[in-house]
Amino acid sequence: PAAVRTSAQSGGWSSGSTWVSGVAPVTRDDAIIATGHTVTNPGTITSLTIQTGATLDHNNEMLIYGNYTNNGTHSGAAGGNGIRLFSSALTIITVDGTGSITNTGTFTFYNQNSSTSIASTANLTFAGRITLSGNLTVNNNGIITGTSALGIDGTSQGSTWVNAANSTLNFAGPYGGPFGSSVNLTASAVPNTVNYNGAVVDQTVKAITYDTLMINNTANNLVNNTIGATLGGAVTVTNLYIGNVNPNSILSAATFNITGNAGGAMTMGAGSILYLGYTSSAAGGAFPLNFTTANITLNPTSTVVYRANASQTISPAPASYGNLTLSTGAATVVKTVGAALTVNGNFTLDAAPVQFNAGTSLTHTIGGNWTNNSTHATPITWTTANTITLAGITQQTLSGKMTGTSRFNNLTITNNSGIDPDSSPSVIFTSNAEATGAVTITTASVKVRFKSGGTYTFPNINFDGGAIATRVQFRSSTPGTRWNLAAVGTQNVLNTDAKDSDANSGNTIQANTVNGNLDSGNNLNWFFGNSCTTTATGDWDAAGTWNAP
Repeated sequence: PAAVRTSAQSGGWSSGSTWVSGVAPVTRDDAIIATGHTVTNPGTITSLTIQTGATLDHNNEMLIYGNYTNNGTHSGAAGGNGIRLFSSALTIITVDGTGSITNTGTFTFYNQNSSTSIASTANLTFAGRITLSGNLTVNNNGIITGTSALGIDGTSQGSTWVNAANSTLNFAGPYGGPFGSSVNLTASAVPNTVNYNGAVVDQTVKAITYDTLMINNTANNLVNNTIGATLGGAVTVTNLYIGNVNPNSILSAATFNITGNAGGAMTMGAGSILYLGYTSSAAGGAFPLNFTTANITLNPTSTVVYRANASQTISPAPASYGNLTLSTGAATVVKTVGAALTVNGNFTLDAAPVQFNAGTSLTHTIGGNWTNNSTHATPITWTTANTITLAGITQQTLSGKMTGTSRFNNLTITNNSGIDPDSSPSVIFTSNAEATGAVTITTASVKVRFKSGGTYTFPNINFDGGAIATRVQFRSSTPGTRWNLAAVGTQNVLNTDAKDSDANSGNTIQANTVNGNLDSGNNLNWFFGNSCTTTATGDWDAAGTWNAP
């Protein structure tokens, strides 16, 4: 008759002295590895229990024909066939425990036309591949974590993994997906979580309906052409979390769309990236649909990349983006705003034929760097009422094209994070810039550094630091070498401190010191009042002879 064999001490499985009864377990028996014991090289058994603090270790294949409970450690390196858990049409096998299967061999749920139930109390970690063999259904009611890059696979078209209510499945599956075409995945129960969390290889997200879909895959190895998780088809989700556990996680929507839920949540964690579209395709490319603004949270260091090889609408659903990048493939395309944008991080136009359509009468607020490397003939289209506001709380850098068809309309700077106008200004211009409307700096203590020798065509200027102690300050990137200012329209210059500025390309800058302005030296065509000082040998009437006319 069948017996329950409990270990009496550490030792080999086949040694009678290892067991309380003095008899080693056989196929029809149940075995218990007791707390504190390590048993090695097991044989075939009916049911197996590994207690807390106990270890079962083997490099050979082990067959189990009944329930499996592991609250300790199941270790070893059994190769391809590590542990086989058999069930039949007449018996539902139960898997339970809070231990770990560190054995790197394959853990196989095996048999035809049967099912296995993972208990709601289970919280198990598998180091090896998980395989569903035969026309088998595994009902997961607990928490299962697979850490192997080999993921979960199957041997039959009828194999199915079902995530039941309150269950969680975490796995680091292989390229092509932890669930290939031979394994079905059902994950629509409310609530349940499926978490793609690979770190070494990229994963394909199975095209099904999820309750909660988590993407915590950080694989980003261009040498191996791996890039996080990629949709294998259109998906429907209630909740979508990208990088909520692992920073720097990546999801590529590829050519498909994600349909969300108005009652669900969407979040992107620190450093996470969401790619919308492929540069090689015009298909897909929409920001996840149906989520409401109140339920969308994008970390300031996260990035959304609109990169379809087609025109796209920049979704107004997020109240704010982290970083925002616009790109495309070979096609000349337009990315159009759906509403005023708030970008807490960097705004980037990639080196591609992409145009940013800024909409009509909108103010776009940028908290990070502004980079325009677009190769489009008209990289930016504005209306006369459009404004870019640089409102960062750390230093911001403007680079790339900012003249001609890339010029600003109105530009407002409120960033006053700078400490020193020379060494740590609030805003840095690294290349020439133009505006067609007004450049406004009326926030206290703003410090701007311009590129020495660069030209800044700002027709209408409104500079006012509010008080002498909080003047707006302008400096050159190379002290002693002037930057050029062309102001040909309206002026309002109060509480402003200028240095190394040549304004001869435009009207005289009326910066009388009685209005709180300060001449910090080496300025041309700035009028500070009171007195003029020669700056070079020349005619009395020549503007270049004086620091002011």
